[in-house]
Amino acid sequence: MNNIDSPKSMLSNLFGFSIGPAFSALIGFISVPISSWLVRPEEFGISSMYSLFVSLGYVLVSFGMDHAFIREYNGTKEKHDLFTNVILFPLLFSFVLAALILSNYEKVTEAVFSYSSFLLGFLLSLGIALTVINNFFSFLLRMQENAKAYSTKIVINRTVYLICLLLFLLFYKKSGESIIHSFYKKA
Repeated sequence: MNNIDSPKSMLSNLFGFSIGPAFSALIGFISVPISSWLVRPEEFGISSMYSLFVSLGYVLVSFGMDHAFIREYNGTKEKHDLFTNVILFPLLFSFVLAALILSNYEKVTEAVFSYSSFLLGFLLSLGIALTVINNFFSFLLRMQENAKAYSTKIVINRTVYLICLLLFLLFYKKSGESIIHSFYKKA
Protein backbone atom coordinates (compact mmCIF):
# COMPACT_ATOMS: atom_id res chain seq x y z
CA MET A 1 0.00 0.00 0.00
CA ASN A 2 1.07 3.51 -0.67
CA ASN A 3 1.44 6.00 2.11
CA ILE A 4 -1.57 8.20 1.40
CA ASP A 5 -1.00 10.39 4.43
CA SER A 6 1.34 12.80 2.67
CA PRO A 7 -0.17 15.42 0.35
CA LYS A 8 2.48 14.67 -2.29
CA SER A 9 1.55 10.99 -2.29
CA MET A 10 -2.16 11.83 -2.48
CA LEU A 11 -1.63 14.11 -5.48
CA SER A 12 0.56 11.50 -7.14
CA ASN A 13 -2.14 8.85 -6.65
CA LEU A 14 -4.86 11.22 -7.88
CA PHE A 15 -2.85 12.04 -10.99
CA GLY A 16 -2.00 8.38 -11.59
CA PHE A 17 -5.62 7.26 -11.35
CA SER A 18 -6.86 10.12 -13.55
CA ILE A 19 -4.54 9.48 -16.51
CA GLY A 20 -6.42 6.37 -17.68
CA PRO A 21 -9.93 7.86 -17.60
CA ALA A 22 -8.68 11.10 -19.21
CA PHE A 23 -7.05 9.13 -22.03
CA SER A 24 -10.21 7.03 -22.34
CA ALA A 25 -12.28 10.19 -22.77
CA LEU A 26 -9.84 11.40 -25.45
CA ILE A 27 -10.16 8.09 -27.32
CA GLY A 28 -13.95 8.39 -27.08
CA PHE A 29 -13.72 11.94 -28.41
CA ILE A 30 -11.81 10.56 -31.41
CA SER A 31 -13.73 7.30 -31.98
CA VAL A 32 -17.29 8.62 -31.84
CA PRO A 33 -17.00 11.07 -34.77
CA ILE A 34 -15.08 8.52 -36.83
CA SER A 35 -17.60 5.75 -36.25
CA SER A 36 -20.47 8.21 -36.79
CA TRP A 37 -18.98 9.12 -40.13
CA LEU A 38 -18.47 5.48 -41.20
CA VAL A 39 -21.64 3.84 -39.82
CA ARG A 40 -25.25 4.65 -40.68
CA PRO A 41 -27.21 6.03 -37.68
CA GLU A 42 -29.62 3.08 -37.57
CA GLU A 43 -26.62 0.73 -37.19
CA PHE A 44 -25.68 2.48 -33.95
CA GLY A 45 -28.87 1.10 -32.47
CA ILE A 46 -27.37 -2.39 -32.62
CA SER A 47 -24.26 -1.43 -30.66
CA SER A 48 -26.30 0.69 -28.24
CA MET A 49 -28.69 -2.18 -27.53
CA TYR A 50 -25.72 -4.49 -27.08
CA SER A 51 -24.10 -2.11 -24.56
CA LEU A 52 -27.39 -1.69 -22.71
CA PHE A 53 -28.01 -5.45 -22.52
CA VAL A 54 -24.46 -6.19 -21.32
CA SER A 55 -24.71 -3.45 -18.67
CA LEU A 56 -28.05 -4.76 -17.43
CA GLY A 57 -26.68 -8.30 -17.47
CA TYR A 58 -23.72 -7.20 -15.37
CA VAL A 59 -26.00 -5.54 -12.82
CA LEU A 60 -28.11 -8.69 -12.71
CA VAL A 61 -25.22 -11.13 -12.20
CA SER A 62 -23.09 -9.01 -9.88
CA PHE A 63 -25.75 -8.69 -7.15
CA GLY A 64 -23.74 -5.88 -5.57
CA MET A 65 -20.73 -8.13 -4.91
CA ASP A 66 -18.50 -5.45 -6.46
CA HIS A 67 -19.67 -2.99 -3.81
CA ALA A 68 -19.21 -5.61 -1.10
CA PHE A 69 -15.63 -6.13 -2.29
CA ILE A 70 -14.86 -2.42 -2.07
CA ARG A 71 -16.54 -2.13 1.33
CA GLU A 72 -14.76 -5.15 2.87
CA TYR A 73 -11.33 -4.88 1.21
CA ASN A 74 -9.57 -2.69 3.77
CA GLY A 75 -11.12 -4.52 6.71
CA THR A 76 -9.77 -7.96 5.91
CA LYS A 77 -6.33 -9.51 5.98
CA GLU A 78 -7.34 -12.31 3.56
CA LYS A 79 -7.63 -10.13 0.46
CA HIS A 80 -7.10 -13.00 -2.00
CA ASP A 81 -9.88 -15.03 -0.37
CA LEU A 82 -12.17 -11.99 -0.41
CA PHE A 83 -11.52 -11.43 -4.12
CA THR A 84 -12.11 -15.09 -4.92
CA ASN A 85 -15.34 -15.17 -2.92
CA VAL A 86 -16.84 -12.02 -4.43
CA ILE A 87 -16.00 -12.82 -8.06
CA LEU A 88 -17.04 -16.47 -7.92
CA PHE A 89 -20.81 -16.00 -7.69
CA PRO A 90 -21.10 -13.30 -10.41
CA LEU A 91 -18.87 -15.31 -12.73
CA LEU A 92 -20.82 -18.52 -12.19
CA PHE A 93 -24.11 -16.70 -12.59
CA SER A 94 -22.86 -15.08 -15.82
CA PHE A 95 -22.25 -18.61 -17.17
CA VAL A 96 -25.80 -19.62 -16.19
CA LEU A 97 -27.13 -16.49 -17.89
CA ALA A 98 -24.97 -17.29 -20.95
CA ALA A 99 -26.47 -20.78 -21.13
CA LEU A 100 -29.97 -19.27 -20.95
CA ILE A 101 -29.17 -16.72 -23.64
CA LEU A 102 -27.58 -19.29 -25.95
CA SER A 103 -30.35 -21.83 -25.49
CA ASN A 104 -32.87 -19.12 -26.42
CA TYR A 105 -30.67 -17.01 -28.71
CA GLU A 106 -33.36 -16.64 -31.38
CA LYS A 107 -35.85 -15.07 -28.98
CA VAL A 108 -33.24 -13.01 -27.12
CA THR A 109 -31.55 -11.55 -30.19
CA GLU A 110 -34.91 -10.98 -31.88
CA ALA A 111 -36.06 -9.02 -28.81
CA VAL A 112 -32.81 -7.06 -28.45
CA PHE A 113 -31.73 -6.53 -32.08
CA SER A 114 -34.92 -7.23 -34.06
CA TYR A 115 -33.32 -10.18 -35.86
CA SER A 116 -32.09 -13.60 -34.89
CA SER A 117 -28.32 -14.22 -34.70
CA PHE A 118 -26.42 -16.90 -32.84
CA LEU A 119 -23.24 -14.80 -33.09
CA LEU A 120 -24.87 -11.83 -31.37
CA GLY A 121 -26.30 -14.15 -28.70
CA PHE A 122 -22.82 -15.53 -28.13
CA LEU A 123 -21.30 -12.04 -28.02
CA LEU A 124 -23.93 -10.92 -25.49
CA SER A 125 -23.09 -13.90 -23.28
CA LEU A 126 -19.37 -13.35 -23.63
CA GLY A 127 -19.76 -9.62 -23.02
CA ILE A 128 -21.44 -10.12 -19.67
CA ALA A 129 -18.77 -12.58 -18.46
CA LEU A 130 -15.92 -10.36 -19.68
CA THR A 131 -17.50 -7.32 -18.03
CA VAL A 132 -17.58 -9.18 -14.72
CA ILE A 133 -13.89 -10.08 -15.03
CA ASN A 134 -12.83 -6.65 -16.27
CA ASN A 135 -14.74 -4.72 -13.60
CA PHE A 136 -13.59 -6.88 -10.70
CA PHE A 137 -9.95 -6.67 -11.76
CA SER A 138 -10.30 -2.91 -12.13
CA PHE A 139 -11.72 -2.75 -8.60
CA LEU A 140 -8.82 -4.90 -7.36
CA LEU A 141 -6.22 -2.57 -8.91
CA ARG A 142 -7.99 0.46 -7.46
CA MET A 143 -8.23 -1.06 -3.99
CA GLN A 144 -4.54 -2.02 -4.10
CA GLU A 145 -3.91 1.65 -4.92
CA ASN A 146 -1.98 0.62 -8.00
CA ALA A 147 -2.63 3.74 -10.04
CA LYS A 148 -0.04 2.98 -12.70
CA ALA A 149 -1.43 -0.51 -13.48
CA TYR A 150 -5.01 0.76 -13.36
CA SER A 151 -4.37 3.61 -15.80
CA THR A 152 -2.19 1.43 -18.03
CA LYS A 153 -4.99 -1.13 -18.26
CA ILE A 154 -7.49 1.54 -19.29
CA VAL A 155 -5.12 3.13 -21.82
CA ILE A 156 -4.28 -0.22 -23.43
CA ASN A 157 -7.95 -1.28 -23.55
CA ARG A 158 -9.11 1.94 -25.18
CA THR A 159 -6.19 2.11 -27.63
CA VAL A 160 -6.75 -1.46 -28.78
CA TYR A 161 -10.48 -0.73 -29.05
CA LEU A 162 -9.86 2.31 -31.28
CA ILE A 163 -7.45 0.40 -33.53
CA CYS A 164 -9.81 -2.57 -33.85
CA LEU A 165 -12.78 -0.29 -34.42
CA LEU A 166 -11.01 1.43 -37.29
CA LEU A 167 -9.83 -1.87 -38.79
CA PHE A 168 -13.28 -3.46 -38.58
CA LEU A 169 -15.08 -0.41 -39.98
CA LEU A 170 -12.60 0.19 -42.78
CA PHE A 171 -11.81 -3.37 -43.85
CA TYR A 172 -14.66 -5.61 -42.63
CA LYS A 173 -18.03 -3.88 -42.81
CA LYS A 174 -19.48 -0.59 -41.75
CA SER A 175 -22.08 -1.80 -39.27
CA GLY A 176 -23.09 -1.91 -35.64
CA GLU A 177 -21.83 -5.50 -35.52
CA SER A 178 -18.32 -4.26 -36.34
CA ILE A 179 -18.50 -1.93 -33.36
CA ILE A 180 -19.53 -4.89 -31.18
CA HIS A 181 -16.69 -7.05 -32.56
CA SER A 182 -14.15 -4.36 -31.70
CA PHE A 183 -15.25 -4.50 -28.03
CA TYR A 184 -13.83 -8.04 -27.82
CA LYS A 185 -10.44 -7.38 -29.31
CA LYS A 186 -9.56 -5.22 -26.30
CA ALA A 187 -10.54 -7.80 -23.67
